[in-house]
Amino acid sequence: MTLADRLLQRWRIKVGLRWLGSNIRVIDVGAHEGELFDALGGRLRFGFGIEPLSRGSRQGTKFRIESGLFPAVRPSANEWDAI
Repeated sequence: MTLADRLLQRWRIKVGLRWLGSNIRVIDVGAHEGELFDALGGRLRFGFGIEPLSRGSRQGTKFRIESGLFPAVRPSANEWDAI
């Protein structure tokens, strides 16, 4: 990621956090390395990330990131609070 990409990502996360409550379940399309989930911290119940540029899956305590494209890669049928 370039410096411009990182700055844009941080700005988007900052703006998005204003709209997200606590104890939420989030799907993040284009999750990169889970920065949104990290930024949510204790507000995150569970996150599912989809990252087309990833070479494999990544599992965290409260999130999972899968490699691939939506809708081929998507979480199982659950209730989600935000996408």
